[in-house]
Amino acid sequence: MGFLSMKSTTEAVITNRARLRREPAMTEDESLLAAIYEDVALHSYDASWPQAFEAERDRLLSLFPGTFKDLQHIGSTAVPGLSAKPVIDILAGVQSITVAERLALPFESPQVF
Repeated sequence: MGFLSMKSTTEAVITNRARLRREPAMTEDESLLAAIYEDVALHSYDASWPQAFEAERDRLLSLFPGTFKDLQHIGSTAVPGLSAKPVIDILAGVQSITVAERLALPFESPQVF
């Protein structure tokens, strides 16, 4: 089984908005530096995080029927009571790495979704 790590749709929407504004894409080095120096703001645990995961899981399952072996809520937002960055992390199990690569292709392309 292969795995594909996904962030919540909020992050994808932000990325797509930047593309719609025609902002230049970051290079890999710029992306790495942005991640290293990103301001991290922890939020108190939010009881809605499990429901946000469930909604995103259901959306992914409807968009890609029969594709995933399993979708799991991972990371700090998956731990009740733990402060976290408010980003829902999802680990997706698929049949093979080929399926994972096929799913990741649209995120590697500079096209607008």
